[in-house]
Amino acid sequence: MDDFLHNLRSGKLKQPDRGRRDYSDYKGPQRRAGSERRRTDYYAKVTGENFALVKDALESLAEQQKRIADALAARTDAESRIADALETIAARLAITAGSTDSPAPAAEESTPAVPTDDDWHSSGPKLAEQDRPRLIQLIGDMRKNGQSWEKIARHMIEKSVPTVSGKGTWRGTAVKKFWDANA
Repeated sequence: MDDFLHNLRSGKLKQPDRGRRDYSDYKGPQRRAGSERRRTDYYAKVTGENFALVKDALESLAEQQKRIADALAARTDAESRIADALETIAARLAITAGSTDSPAPAAEESTPAVPTDDDWHSSGPKLAEQDRPRLIQLIGDMRKNGQSWEKIARHMIEKSVPTVSGKGTWRGTAVKKFWDANA
């Protein structure tokens, strides 16, 4: 054994060069026998086996989406029926309130009177300084009556109250900001 290692270290023992093979007996590509055929790809087999499961999952997903669409359509239909019923109730209450001796106050009567377009002192699209106290009074009265900021803004738009900047229209957030800054 020592002679072998000595010869190997000294270079006297040479390994044959494996990179230089003799291809003289090469006969070209070989055909395999039926029993030696390559095995099928594992992933192709799994895909083939799970295809039915994927199909079932997609069908159940489509069925669930259809149920959701039907539920949304039913909800929309129910909401429209509720709105129609509420309108009918409101109309009957208005008729009943008109036939009694003391009529019920209308929503417009509960809000304070807003100056008309001619009463606002604006020299342009902006809110004039002398109109600010009246506008603050109007907002305060409407808030005492339980009106929301958005409802106050819609009321001010209906009555053509000019905005502070003269641009755009009144929004609930703008009314609240005006109130907080001036009240």
